Amino acid sequence: MTISMEMFSFLQYAVTYGSGIVAAIIVNAFQAPLYRVSRRRAAVYTILMISLGLYGATLGAKVYNLFQTARGQNADFNIAIYGTIFTVIITMTVSVLIEKAVRKRIQQTRNPDLPQVSLRNTMDMLEPGAFILVFATKARCALGGCCHGIPCSWGVFSTHLRTTVFPVQLVEMAVTTSILIVVFFLKRRPFFRRGMAIFLAGGMFSFGRFFLEYLMYYVPEDRTYLGIFTFWQCASILVFATCVATLIYLYKTQPADPLPKRGEPLPDPPPPKEPTPKKKRQKKPKIPKKPLFEKQTVSQKKYAKGWQSTKKKYKK
Repeated sequence: MTISMEMFSFLQYAVTYGSGIVAAIIVNAFQAPLYRVSRRRAAVYTILMISLGLYGATLGAKVYNLFQTARGQNADFNIAIYGTIFTVIITMTVSVLIEKAVRKRIQQTRNPDLPQVSLRNTMDMLEPGAFILVFATKARCALGGCCHGIPCSWGVFSTHLRTTVFPVQLVEMAVTTSILIVVFFLKRRPFFRRGMAIFLAGGMFSFGRFFLEYLMYYVPEDRTYLGIFTFWQCASILVFATCVATLIYLYKTQPADPLPKRGEPLPDPPPPKEPTPKKKRQKKPKIPKKPLFEKQTVSQKKYAKGWQSTKKKYKK
């Protein structure tokens, strides 16, 4: 029995993406209680994240192809990882906010004991699975030979370019693995605030991708520059700035809530922050407005009349 190249390519997709999807669902569901999220809800949101991520990858590629077409360049991009990042963060945030509104309505009408959900805990719970999928995507690139590195005298042989290239896909896999390990330990440090995990990982990924762009291979006439940086380097700067700004905001506004270390019990959630009462503005006492022309008394009128007559005498 012979296997065609199309069948072999399909098997590569099935093995890499299928294993990544299964691993993401299992990991997110297993560690969901650490983020005060039920395992069923974690699995449902992970499946939703995967579906949105696949759609976002193609959507990001379409945006880039439109940009290239407007500049008169070839447009043949199929997927874009930054399309996935923006789509997943925006749509998952909207999904959780809708769920919060629905649960609040149910609490008011039917079941007052229904627990409320947290956007920050949900996003933290999704972080490991999201970057496991990024790892699977880069593994597929390495096996399929796409997303080439620059040609060099050493590296891996590219069947598309027919030469040895820098193994940039393997470097991205190593970077993704390092991000998962580093964020795993940062989440247990005293400075950690709930909601930081996905932005810590996104900031590190975009920082690394900015420099990896110098090692990516593009056909010279299809390499898109915006000033001195490529299109994807500008996207990296945008993602990095957004992640840093969000981390600073969370650090300044939220209480410290690190994950428990191994063997420690799950701590109680911190008490909700009481809203600071607004200071009532003291009304300034109204000062009566002085009329432009005050009414003259009888004596003032006589004095003014006498002065006018004296003035006339002196003029004569």
